[in-house]
Amino acid sequence: MRALLVLISFFGLYACQSNKSKEESTQQDTTVVAQDIAVVAAKKFFVITSWTTTDRDKAMAHIPNQQKQLMGLWNKGIVENIYYDQKGKFTNNQPLSLIAFFIKASTEDDAHLALDTTDLVKSNLAEYTLRPVGQNVFGRSDKAMKVASTTDHVYAVIWAFLVERSKLDPEILRKQAILNEKLQQEGLLENGYIDFRLSSENSEGTQPGIYFINAKSEAEARKVLDTMPLVTSKQATYGLRDVGQFLAGTKE
Repeated sequence: MRALLVLISFFGLYACQSNKSKEESTQQDTTVVAQDIAVVAAKKFFVITSWTTTDRDKAMAHIPNQQKQLMGLWNKGIVENIYYDQKGKFTNNQPLSLIAFFIKASTEDDAHLALDTTDLVKSNLAEYTLRPVGQNVFGRSDKAMKVASTTDHVYAVIWAFLVERSKLDPEILRKQAILNEKLQQEGLLENGYIDFRLSSENSEGTQPGIYFINAKSEAEARKVLDTMPLVTSKQATYGLRDVGQFLAGTKE
């Protein structure tokens, strides 16, 4: 059944990105926005943060409050599947952590509203990219934790089709879905998000599909991904982003 769901999901997959400028940040309180989102949330967005300041000490001073705000959203079930790159690079190649996660919101504007009121963004110390990703298709298998303990990195895999949807080969999609399920059960792949509405002919636009791969290096991750049916058939390609390690899943 999971393979079938993944197969359906791949019919609507290609990458897109929405950036939000820090100058557009609102001054509303994050906790108030979060309460509103929790009631009407219907969509999910992938968030990757990056530093905009060169003052490392100032950034570090704001991190505790940022973490408190983020975990507050997680406790409310608004943020899920957080990845934490503790070796993220700052100015002069010094390490300073970066966070990637998923946020629920009724609209993209609401997602921006919640993120723009967090401490680092409001203080113009960090910015983020926002990608609509739809619903979670598969999570972490029982073996994922064991696999992750032997690797140094988790990479976000962001897919993009190279051909029009109508020209996709169903057999290639079937093989890809079966392989995805196998690798997910083995703990190599985890936390895949797809917008199922994209399989509809009436879908307005297409959104990206994203999942994560546990690997010791980018080269090791590409060794697996480059042999996948969608890639070898030249029907799709992908981008990689090192997001460190899995930190927190979903609030029960």
